[in-house]
Amino acid sequence: DCAAAARRTLDAEEADDTDIDTIEQRLDQLYRLSLKYGQTEEEMLAFLQKAEAELEKEKTELLTNARDDAQWLYRMVENLLSITRISGTDTITKTDEVLEEVLSEAVLSFKKRNPDIQVSVSVPDDIIFLPMDPMLIEQVVLNIMDNSVVHGVTTNHIFISAEDRGDYVLIRIADNGKGIERKILKRLFDGTLQFEGENGSDSNRFMGIGLQVCKTIVDAHGGVISAQNLPRGGAEFSFTIQKETKKDEYPG
Repeated sequence: DCAAAARRTLDAEEADDTDIDTIEQRLDQLYRLSLKYGQTEEEMLAFLQKAEAELEKEKTELLTNARDDAQWLYRMVENLLSITRISGTDTITKTDEVLEEVLSEAVLSFKKRNPDIQVSVSVPDDIIFLPMDPMLIEQVVLNIMDNSVVHGVTTNHIFISAEDRGDYVLIRIADNGKGIERKILKRLFDGTLQFEGENGSDSNRFMGIGLQVCKTIVDAHGGVISAQNLPRGGAEFSFTIQKETKKDEYPG
């Protein structure tokens, strides 16, 4: 999938140049024909202005498609790197990190890709130190936020909160989108959704892969991850990080 996405991105960039050159050549030909067959200069200028506007629209669509493919590829590489950090070992290297700083890094990365999405973060006043691999936990938060935008469809606001519950910290990531189909709620994290969805699109494959990566990372930290639809609308993902290596029962 990654190789295919890379090829699509390169093909799209090449297509940009080819399509634009072709359109410009046609405009030049039309201009010469108009002069040959007696079209007035005013009529030709009006036609060219309209054609230029259409060309600009087409260029924008081509570049947008190339950008979307590049972002999808980047997200997939991030997830593969995250899995590589975990695979082949029963444990991960944890250091005591300030939770608020890790969440802030994730939000900054997310906002670079999604500047129009509002993100609100609420954490306790007391500084929370947690044993974690910060890059992996940041990836969990990013994957969930990306999922909220792609599959929430109408999402324009994401809410992140952290609660200290004694032996563990509960992190919630909610959105105001359309929510999650009831029939797939119980299967979100098992990877079986990666080839489902409309037309088997890349974004649908990413949903299954990205959330499966989230579960793998949370499990490696001794936590639990879950998802639900909210009564007010939208979806909420939550996961825990243990303050110690012992995995206690998570009440939800």
